[in-house]
Amino acid sequence: RESLMRLLRDDMQCLLTTTNISYFDPQILTSQTVLEIKNGTIRRGGL
Repeated sequence: RESLMRLLRDDMQCLLTTTNISYFDPQILTSQTVLEIKNGTIRRGGL
């Protein structure tokens, strides 16, 4: 599970970088939370 979360964090970091969002708090991303980015906006929702 920890390695999976690390992969998800890396993916989110990459995604946020490519969408020109410079700040990402890894504390936001937990096993019960997923960040969805559409059109430059972030929506936070549970899995």
